[in-house]
Amino acid sequence: MSVQPGALVSTLSLRPLLVELQHRGVDTRLLLSAHGVQAADVTEPLTRVPENVLWEIWSDAVEQTGDPALGITVGCHFEPTSLGMLGHIIANSATVGDSVRRWQEFTGLIDDQPFIQLTRQGPRARLEFRRRPDVNPEHNRALVEFTVFSALRLLAYLQGRGDLLPTTIQRLCFRHPRPPEHQLTAYREHLGETELAFGQPANAIEIDAAILDQPVVYADAEMLALMSERARQQLRNQHRGHFVVLRVQQALRAHLGNGQLSLEAVAADLAMSRSTLQRQLSEAGVSFRSLLEDVRKNRAFELLRNPAEPIENVAIALGYAETAAFNHAFKRWTGLTPSSWREQIASAD
Repeated sequence: MSVQPGALVSTLSLRPLLVELQHRGVDTRLLLSAHGVQAADVTEPLTRVPENVLWEIWSDAVEQTGDPALGITVGCHFEPTSLGMLGHIIANSATVGDSVRRWQEFTGLIDDQPFIQLTRQGPRARLEFRRRPDVNPEHNRALVEFTVFSALRLLAYLQGRGDLLPTTIQRLCFRHPRPPEHQLTAYREHLGETELAFGQPANAIEIDAAILDQPVVYADAEMLALMSERARQQLRNQHRGHFVVLRVQQALRAHLGNGQLSLEAVAADLAMSRSTLQRQLSEAGVSFRSLLEDVRKNRAFELLRNPAEPIENVAIALGYAETAAFNHAFKRWTGLTPSSWREQIASAD
């Protein structure tokens, strides 16, 4: 049975993994491209991929390194700034509790769906990571371990500590079953005798609630105000339809040449229905057809600048069944045939 794509998540979340893999000599470009992600996408904060793509990349990374504890290792090296604007907001909040609450408030910067839930009951607080209870927990185990351990690292960072706060973590909960004993070494290395619970309904961290009241050692109120305003503006832009246009353009660029250029295919890629995507594009004042035209046109210009690239290959790369159809479209865009445009550019250079 195929796995539904789920939420769309920013490719920023892949940065810590890619840094670790590069240190280990893994060809990260090849790893990403195998899942339809370009290396340049990871430097673009607005690029998002379905969450199942993230855990597939993590799963392949574990297989290529032969390290079942890869998620734990990468999580322990996590730095808030890898989350871009959201990371700066978290790192400059007044208290640890404020940081977590702002993470919840601005999660839309990197994630299409709310995925963390903070609850506080007496002396204990619980940070729960709510996502995809329908998925076999073994399938995304590495990504979950990275998420949990990066959250622990974040708590330590906010207090200016280098460890994972083993004395104040009361319990860690995981949906996946208890790993073999030799794989538990990685847990114990960082957590000591902290209670670990496997096969639980949700992935969660239970901590001493007093941590939430502690001040963030690096807090900068002016930076927080600046980043928060920028974040709200970006979220407003996303709500107005600006973001859906970018997402459709990214999806179309990724699928040029493979035949997946219909409204239905792109909607599925973005984890929404055809009607929802059509409505959001209408609200943004653009049509799907016009976006496809723009993506094809810009890619055509890029490919035609290479004089060694046959025009027939350019047509195929743009998703045209026939070269004649590409020639007709290009003349509509520029008033020139692809050959004439290429000659004109060459003479200008």
